[in-house]
Amino acid sequence: MDTVRRVATYCKLLFSSFFSWWWAVLTGVASILSFLSLPLQGVTFSPLALSCCLLAVLLLVFLTLTTVYRGWMLFDRQLTSTQFSGVCANDEYPEGLVFLLNAPLPLPNGMLLELRRDYNGAEVVAAVLEVVESTASGQLQAQSVWMSPGHKRDLRLKKVQTTDLTVNPMLYRRTLSRFVSTDSE
Repeated sequence: MDTVRRVATYCKLLFSSFFSWWWAVLTGVASILSFLSLPLQGVTFSPLALSCCLLAVLLLVFLTLTTVYRGWMLFDRQLTSTQFSGVCANDEYPEGLVFLLNAPLPLPNGMLLELRRDYNGAEVVAAVLEVVESTASGQLQAQSVWMSPGHKRDLRLKKVQTTDLTVNPMLYRRTLSRFVSTDSE
């Protein structure tokens, strides 16, 4: 069912950009006018002209299918979000913690991410992470740039389940303002 919903969302995104009712009316009128303007004896094509038209149509079909397929691959990969896979104690990192992430696409070193936590029925920002390096297996390692003291304590005491944490690759202004105001005090 999830795949059906993703395909429906992709088709909606694909067709909403250029298809509208005015386009349907315009192409419909053009099709009717072209049919009415044909001579009664019909149109004949030479074998060379027919071959060229067939080649052009098949080329356009191929390019359309290739574009739709590659667009689907990008769309599907975009929906697969960066996954939080764990946190380990490590003295090499500022808070003594290294955060392990799995991402569908490579993320550049220095990129900031939000670490979000399900807490008392709400999803809250627990930390701002910075991607610092990736392992040989492709797993990303991140360090905390800012972390809420309560969430830091829960992480250190292992009171937080991995399933309660998610990574958001978008850093929002509200989170950034909390980080800047907390950092400047």
